[in-house]
Amino acid sequence: MQFVLRTSRNLWRKEILIVDQRSSSSGQWTIFTDGARRNDQNSLYTSQLDGSYLIFRKAKGWGQMKEVARVYISAVKPGQQLTFTWNRD
Repeated sequence: MQFVLRTSRNLWRKEILIVDQRSSSSGQWTIFTDGARRNDQNSLYTSQLDGSYLIFRKAKGWGQMKEVARVYISAVKPGQQLTFTWNRD
C-alpha cells in the first residue's frame, strides 16, 4: 500500500504521519511537503494495514505542527496507491 502526498504549489510544511499500531512492530513514518518540495511517498506492507491510520498535519505559527485530520486505513484494499493533494493552507 503506497501513500503519496502532493501540493499543487509552494506551501508551508504539510505532513502525513503513517502510524502502524501492530503490537509486534509498531512504528511511525512521516511523508511531507515544504515549499519547493511538493511530493513525497512511503509504503506499508499489507500485514501492517490493520489498525493503522494516517494523521494529517500542517504548519501553524512558529513552525508548530497541528493535527487537522485522522483517517483509519484498515478498510483500504491491499496493493492500492492513495494520493492526497493539499491545494491550499
